[in-house]
Amino acid sequence: MILDLHRQGLSVTAIARRTGRDPKTIRKYIERGLEPPAYGPRQAGRPSKLAPYLAYLRERVTAIRDLSAVRLTRELRERGYTGAYTAVKRFIAAIQPPEAKPYEVRFETPSGQQAQVDFARFVVTFTDAPGTACIVWLFSLVLGHSRHIEARFVLHQDLQTLLRCHIQAFATIGGVPMQILYDRMKTAVSGEEADGHIVYNRSLLTLAQHYGYLPSACRPYRAKTKGKVERPFSYIRQDFFLARSFQDLDDLNAQLRIWLDTVANVRLHGTTQRVVAEAFAAEQADLQPLPAVPFDPLLKLERRVSHDGLVSIGGNYYSVPDRTRRVVEVHQLPDTIRILDGGRLVASHPVMEGRRQYRIDPDHRQGGAARAMRHGHPDSPMIGRWRSRRPALAGRLPGRRRAARHRDRRSVMSRASSHAATTLDSIKHSLVGLRMPRALEVLDATVRRIEQGEIDGITALDEILTEELTLRENRRVKTALLVARLTTIKTLAGFDFTFQPSLDRERIMALAELTFIDRAEVVHLLGPPGTGKSHLATALAVEAVKAGRSVVFSTLADLIASLAKAERDGALRERIRYLSRASLLVVDEIGYLPVVPGGGNLFFQLVNARYEKGAMILTSNRGFAEWGEVFGDPVVATALLDRLLHHAVVVQIEGASYRLRQHGDLIPEHVRSKALITPPPVPRRRGRPPRKATLDHVAG
Repeated sequence: MILDLHRQGLSVTAIARRTGRDPKTIRKYIERGLEPPAYGPRQAGRPSKLAPYLAYLRERVTAIRDLSAVRLTRELRERGYTGAYTAVKRFIAAIQPPEAKPYEVRFETPSGQQAQVDFARFVVTFTDAPGTACIVWLFSLVLGHSRHIEARFVLHQDLQTLLRCHIQAFATIGGVPMQILYDRMKTAVSGEEADGHIVYNRSLLTLAQHYGYLPSACRPYRAKTKGKVERPFSYIRQDFFLARSFQDLDDLNAQLRIWLDTVANVRLHGTTQRVVAEAFAAEQADLQPLPAVPFDPLLKLERRVSHDGLVSIGGNYYSVPDRTRRVVEVHQLPDTIRILDGGRLVASHPVMEGRRQYRIDPDHRQGGAARAMRHGHPDSPMIGRWRSRRPALAGRLPGRRRAARHRDRRSVMSRASSHAATTLDSIKHSLVGLRMPRALEVLDATVRRIEQGEIDGITALDEILTEELTLRENRRVKTALLVARLTTIKTLAGFDFTFQPSLDRERIMALAELTFIDRAEVVHLLGPPGTGKSHLATALAVEAVKAGRSVVFSTLADLIASLAKAERDGALRERIRYLSRASLLVVDEIGYLPVVPGGGNLFFQLVNARYEKGAMILTSNRGFAEWGEVFGDPVVATALLDRLLHHAVVVQIEGASYRLRQHGDLIPEHVRSKALITPPPVPRRRGRPPRKATLDHVAG
């Protein structure tokens, strides 16, 4: 066929294209005058050496999936196999059943609880710059409950851009969620310590503290953890981004805003089966309110003024009033650039997106003397010449002397007022730099009270600092309560001691002084269901948080589940170390649910790690004699009680359920009056008894 085509005048390339062979092969056969051989069907070769053992291999692989090819080859050789290892390996790969994938657990959050944040990379060619591909990043914040999307395209992923996007997103949705989930982006997570503790970016923590939310980072390489923000990226790319043209970045964001308002946030969500806008309207009421003072994360830089009176910041150029070569201080905020010279503000510009852009204030390109003459500034040359001639003109213009004096007096008062305003602005800038939002908020009102003579300067300073400290303390307590997982806040003031006459109020108030934390004691709250054990435990934990102590609150079932998970992940030691660092560990609901096998051993390891090192509060509706049944192992229960009763405070509550107080007539009398908890016997001491024995402490 090749020779026939060659005789017809076809070139080597044409023959190769028609026959599907390489041109070198065509040239070889033409030079030799030969046709390529025609191969028939492949004949069956020798039987495989592995054939007699195929049934055995299938049986072994089906029974135990993870057997290696090396081990199976060794077993076959013991049975007389003389073939190669690769044959066994290929056969196992062909028949091995696929690994069953675990079911995905869908994670839904309550209204106003969580939002997820991430960036996605897009490549766009703007019509203003045809032929030039530009990389833009899509910042997206998705509310976990309603699936409301708040997104914006930016040119960078730097820290200032991240903070600015947060501020704009919070302002648009009109509130702040309780928690925001991030991946391991460098602008959010600085690193991770050896014990697994995540170190967040300091500026991001400042933002979170200002807005009152808790940052959280998902595990590495686990994009499904924040699927609510990952999945919409492909939706935005397919439904909005493709097959559109954009003039510039502003046009891109303008079209995105229209699409979000008319398409994305009004659609029926496929997972929740709710209209996003309706769900967002309901969730918006559960969001935290925005702070009264805007967030100003100050980043201080030093830059040199160029010959043309420009300062380079972030790849863009901003003007200053004169072009004297000198070093100036730059205060970079998420949306504003402030340039100071010798502590005095000389220029302020909005932040520009992109690079190699110029922002020139027209007032910075006019002469200072001309501007002073135009505004009648007292230091201008024209005013100076008038003052120098004023004594000579005074004799000829006696009627104007009084008017000149009034003008001078008004000028002095104007300069004093201007100086006070400048000083007040300087104080405000200092408060912004010191991150004192509450002080900044009350400053103007306090100054007016000083001017009206209501308070003096010392009192005003004390009030401003008190307001700021109160705000910071409230934020600290709020964050600490979230970290402690105290979702329901109870206080001692809200406990009805009159309903439980068996409970000594003075004794509980003594515990609220938190001296038991300093002594690393264990407080046992025992009693039937509904008698207020969890209320008291939560209230004492809240008091500890307010006192600046670190607290961890958990039920026994959740605590053992977290320890078991850490053991499976090989991080049990780190988990116990983390739980041991807390000043107070509260374990609720001991005895309500059965402990899983092995859970008692895990709980014992935690108790042993905290023994005589950290305080604990335990609540239970079961007596100590029943703990062997609770933990499923009398030996483990004995070891636990040996440590938990050594330095212990036992509070027994006997009474009816507070929850059923309105239905007491439905409960039998023998149940209402029965004491379900028997106090533990006080161990006998050897030798001489102590001089002062206390009823509260069970000492060993």
